[in-house]
Formats: sequence, structure tokens, C-alpha cells
Amino acid sequence: MGRPCSSKNEGIALVNKCSINKSTNVSSKKVQIESATLVRPSKFSLIPRSFNIILLIDTQEVKGKVKDDVVSQLTREKINFEIRHLHVGDFLWIAQCRRTRQELVLPYIIERKRIDDFAASMKDGRYGEQKFRLKKSGIPNIVYMIEQLPHGTTNNSIPEANILQAAVNSIIHHGFFVKDTSSHRDSLLYLATFTKNLVELFKDKLLIQCDKNSLPDKINFDAEEISLMDFKQFNESSMKLRALDVQQMFMKQLLPIRGLAPEGILTILQYYKSPMALKKALDDAGPGAVALLTSLQSVRTKRRLGPILAKKIYQFYTQGFLR
Repeated sequence: MGRPCSSKNEGIALVNKCSINKSTNVSSKKVQIESATLVRPSKFSLIPRSFNIILLIDTQEVKGKVKDDVVSQLTREKINFEIRHLHVGDFLWIAQCRRTRQELVLPYIIERKRIDDFAASMKDGRYGEQKFRLKKSGIPNIVYMIEQLPHGTTNNSIPEANILQAAVNSIIHHGFFVKDTSSHRDSLLYLATFTKNLVELFKDKLLIQCDKNSLPDKINFDAEEISLMDFKQFNESSMKLRALDVQQMFMKQLLPIRGLAPEGILTILQYYKSPMALKKALDDAGPGAVALLTSLQSVRTKRRLGPILAKKIYQFYTQGFLR
């Protein structure tokens, strides 16, 4: 077991749970944290100002000549960044302990799409799958960055009105934040500003490792402590699996149903783990099958599927077509 940090400016300590008594100041908290290291070594925390905030950039974002632009621009802005292979998202941030290098993922992730690629992803189905994988990542604040084409080029793939509608749907139905940027340089400036704001927001917080499945739905930034998952768990759980299990195939089967958002898919999976289970429930419900689907409620958001989506899903799994 590694020695927990005890200096004022550096360190990491192991904690017993994903929460710590708030009734003490930072100094006495540090004593409590250190005394808990013998109890449960699998959990750790980063004490205030013991870590660096680092922007992680997916390797796909820095191919060819673009890498020089990214490196020079972010270096000029004095941004601490690293290039890594991310299994989901293009940009995210970690808090990295200066001494032990243990890492926690901050609750923000960005998917960047140039507008022509955004249009192409709508046509080939990547858009729906990417939205779903982002929702399942465990990171609550998802930003879709839509970057305009270089001056003098046009997008002929999908009408701009359709692209705008897809962006609006991402905001309304999926809870994403959509950021429009005018150029690649503008995107980099946005990332630099975002990073600087996160440094100020988190530098005085006590960051506590918590399992992905135990993370809170919303983060209280007024609190002294924030629970975050570690980077290794995040990246491993976000991997695309070539051999899909039944539930993953069920997810992919539901994705093409128009209007069914990732949150709705997760709601269905709360109640039915396979297409066969859903089909049996609908057959058993008889005339009340649509009402059964309408009543399904998300545990997290408390939203119900609603009658329109319920009818589509009923038709798909009982009649083999959608009207």
C-alpha cells in the first residue's frame, strides 16, 4: 500500500467510503482520510490543490497536420493537456495527483463533429449510437461541439435545417449542451477557456473516488466534496465490445426507432433484459400492451415513455413494422 499524501500541496489518500464527514476543516479531514487508509485501500481521494486538471484529447483528433495546430494553440494558451486513446468522446478532463498519478474523471465530456461529419453520422447511424454511448459513459454533462466548415466549402449531404433539428433534439430530448464553433481554431479556444474554468472550479475541492454505478445523478458544486469515477474504470467500461451480449444487441435493435432517445432505451432495459422478455410481456398484456409500455418510468429521471413511443415499440415487436 502506498503512503498517503500528507503535505499541504500534494497528495492522495485512501478513504473508507465515497463520502467524508463535512463537520471538520480541510486539515482535520486530512487526518480522518489518512486514518481510513487501513480500512478500505480500494478507494482514494485527492485533497484540495494536490492535483492537476488535465485536458485529455483523443488520438483521432490529432491526426496529420492538425496535431501541430492543436499542440501549438493549447501550449500558447498554457493548457495542461495529454493525447490518449479515448473509447468514447473526443475531449474530457481528469484530475491527476501530482505524486501518485492516480486519476479521477471530471463530469464533462465533449464530442466534436465538423458539420459535414455530423451530417454523415446522421445518415450512417453513428450519430444515434454515439449519443447512446455518451449517455452510458457515466459523465453527466455532455457537450456536442458542432464545428463549421472552412470558409468557401459547403455541405451537400443533409440540409442545414435537418442538422439544426438534430441539434435541437439533442438538447431537448437527451439533455446535451450543443456548442457551435466557427472554425477549428475557435474550437481550440473554447477548450482552453473551458479548461481554465474547470481549474478554478475544482482546485479547492476534495475529490473522492466513487464507483461508476454509485455516482450521483447531479453534482452539487457548492459542496466541499465531489464524488468522481477513476479514469481507468471510465475508459474500460466505455470500450466497444466486438462480441455483443443479448442486452447490448437489444440496445442496438432499439436505436433505430425514431424518437426513442437513449434515456428511453435505458428505461426499457430497466424492465426487460432481452427482446424475448419484452415480446412475452406484450403478448401477455394483450389489449393493454400499449398501456403497459406507456407506464414504463425511468428510475433516474421519472419520465415515462408516453403513448406515441409506446405504440411504435408495440408495433415493432408484435407486427414487425412501424406505421
